[in-house]
Amino acid sequence: MKKLIAVAVALSATSAFAGQALDQAKESNQIIVGHRTNSAPYSAENNKKGNGFAVATNDGTFVEGYSLEITKYIIDDVNKAVGKNLTVVPKKVDSGNRMAFIKTGQIAIEAGSTTITDERKKDTDFVLIDLDSVNALYLSSTKFNSVEDLRGTNVVVAAGSTGLTAIQALNNKGFNINVMITKDYPEALSKLNTHQAQFLVTDRVLEAGLIAKEEAGKYSISKTPVSDLKEPIGIMIYKNDAELVKIAHNAVDKLRANGKLAELHEKYFNSDFTGVNLHLPLTAAQKSELGIK
Repeated sequence: MKKLIAVAVALSATSAFAGQALDQAKESNQIIVGHRTNSAPYSAENNKKGNGFAVATNDGTFVEGYSLEITKYIIDDVNKAVGKNLTVVPKKVDSGNRMAFIKTGQIAIEAGSTTITDERKKDTDFVLIDLDSVNALYLSSTKFNSVEDLRGTNVVVAAGSTGLTAIQALNNKGFNINVMITKDYPEALSKLNTHQAQFLVTDRVLEAGLIAKEEAGKYSISKTPVSDLKEPIGIMIYKNDAELVKIAHNAVDKLRANGKLAELHEKYFNSDFTGVNLHLPLTAAQKSELGIK
């Protein structure tokens, strides 16, 4: 009895390609892409379709962002491999369930803001698209000079995030931080606003996106990281399809070589394209890590 694994594109028993997922994509005419709803500028909901690559959801909204537009180029090459234009089926994910979805194959690609770690690479493949740092976000009325100011405070993090890993590492050094865990970042921000937490710790870019439309001066982001952790950000690819993994890496390698990756980064991080300019141009460290000249 043929056993089907429920993958973003379900696996087929017969295969014309090296990747069985691509066979089923061709048969079903669709590919399922996991996306975030509040991880701007990587992947976020927008009630009006933007000028870039946007995916319509079942509830009438659109999701778009840096990760999703890069995914468009990956899917363009997938379409060439299967010989037809696949329908992109969006599936909402969050920091708590994204790894389970990609590991079990409920999504073929996750276009979000996931940090690449050795532990996660056991369950998924990654295509590197950015480099970030772990910083503290706080109300501007709160005192913060250095990581030492986190000692003995209430810190909120999102489930499964690198912020959680960073705070656990600090507690292992005796910081005695009370950790509050939420399923997403809007909920985490509400903990700051209601003074249940003094700090929110996560990726600097996510923090900038989270407060971009808030009242100017209400929040501050620490000028220095609160962790030595490098924050390479990647698009996750279903690991058990070698052909899909190869297509994804080749697609992004082409974007690096032709300058398109740098152009997309500027578009989403350092321009008014999204309606909110984060003023985050590529740093020398980012260019080096991403292979951008």
